[in-house]
Amino acid sequence: MTYLLDFMSQLVIALAVGFTFGAAFANVLIARLEKREKKKNDVQ
Repeated sequence: MTYLLDFMSQLVIALAVGFTFGAAFANVLIARLEKREKKKNDVQ
């Protein structure tokens, strides 16, 4: 039983860390895309 709880806690921690990094990575990508769009608009 303790093994199952340990596994569940590990899984929850892994998901939380993955979600945090994923969100940060997505924010960086979105910021870059917005900058690129602004450059295109400025050129025109």
